[in-house]
Amino acid sequence: MTHFVRILVFAAQWTCSCLAQKRPYNGFNVRRSAKLWSLATKVDAEVSMGMKLFQIFRTKERQDDTPSEWRILMKALSKRLISPFGQPSYVFFFLASMMIGATGVWVAVAEAWLTLAAPSQTGIPQVTSSSIWQDPSVAKSILTFFAGLGSLSCMQIIVVEDTQKNLRSFAIVLLLAIIFLAIMAALKDHVSQGDGFIYLISGTIIAVLTWWIANWDDGKYSQVPAVEALGGELDDAVAGDNGGFKL
Repeated sequence: MTHFVRILVFAAQWTCSCLAQKRPYNGFNVRRSAKLWSLATKVDAEVSMGMKLFQIFRTKERQDDTPSEWRILMKALSKRLISPFGQPSYVFFFLASMMIGATGVWVAVAEAWLTLAAPSQTGIPQVTSSSIWQDPSVAKSILTFFAGLGSLSCMQIIVVEDTQKNLRSFAIVLLLAIIFLAIMAALKDHVSQGDGFIYLISGTIIAVLTWWIANWDDGKYSQVPAVEALGGELDDAVAGDNGGFKL
């Protein structure tokens, strides 16, 4: 846009120069050409001043351009959520921890299944997927599982994380959400068995994701090559030269 304006100004100045030399050009006279020359000169000066101010403003804006706290938080969360998938040791550790930590849930599910599988007075078992998950013992075991897992994971972030305050604040919000879901699940299940199932599922998902975020450590679960302690691969070329000596 600036170059276009300068081209127009140059064309106007060239036209005025031609008219000042008494050359006929589109019927302009010398007096009008002098006024046009003055106007074109003022426009050129104003455009130059405007460009200088714009460049100063852009330079100051770039210097003050720092990443926002929200961007830093989202970057940290995305790193903790996605990066662990590239480390098999952490994935296996996560699966084993969830299977062992949810032992109470598996025991409650097995007891509910055995109870419902026993023949009733009619001789017909009453085992269905919905009836198992609506069992009070199963609901209580899931409630205690996600409440304990999620709260401890949030406390781990709050206590251990000492560099990112925004991540600690996010863990506090998650802790409050887990407490709220636990209370709502208990109240709903007390009123009617099975009504708190949606709160149990939501709390379990949040608790598992919180554990995944809290326990990941890049340096702890990364696999270091065994030859690093020996100085690297044996096939790598030795740095430097032999100084003319035969090896």
